[in-house]
Amino acid sequence: MPKLTGLFDHFPKLNTVTADMVTAWLGGKADAKLLENRLGNRILYPSAIPCSAEDINFDLVILREAVKTQPQDFINQNLRLIYIPEEFGQFFPDLRTLAVAFVDALKPRGITSIVLKSATLGLKNLGSVIKPEVISPSGTILIRIHDQKYEVKVGCLTVIPAESGKVDINFQSRAAKLLGKDNATLEVAGGKLGLLVDTRG
Repeated sequence: MPKLTGLFDHFPKLNTVTADMVTAWLGGKADAKLLENRLGNRILYPSAIPCSAEDINFDLVILREAVKTQPQDFINQNLRLIYIPEEFGQFFPDLRTLAVAFVDALKPRGITSIVLKSATLGLKNLGSVIKPEVISPSGTILIRIHDQKYEVKVGCLTVIPAESGKVDINFQSRAAKLLGKDNATLEVAGGKLGLLVDTRG
């Protein structure tokens, strides 16, 4: 009988993830002993399938730290690409939530495309992360796509719909710079996820 492969079977260094690392994503509100036991079980049984929304959310927290143990498998800095393995989608039904976990772990800067990586179908564009350099803790960013305007508050992660393959955007802000500019028109990759504009610290 073939062995079932779980999410965390993809992470041979999972045992380097500690309870303190996980606690940081939970706002420090978890019971330390309970959290340590729960994480220990996940490391011992990486093939276990999450059965509840709570289990899925906990796995997303662990995933953020697990991705950090082998970032080279999930981001190409030269090509400005984040790779999400297609099989990860079977563990997390909400693809956008999964993508945000990768963004949190990999902390891309500037403009980075997100692609779904399939062993059989290759790469498929899902959208882009736009991560400007914030120069003021308050303020807004204006994103224009064709005749649509989107105002993004600094300190937030905002999703802008953009499902076509390539999208021309205009970026304007006094509170942030994108690729060193406070006013820029650029072509980015769109897709199912759209544009994730991340102005968090």
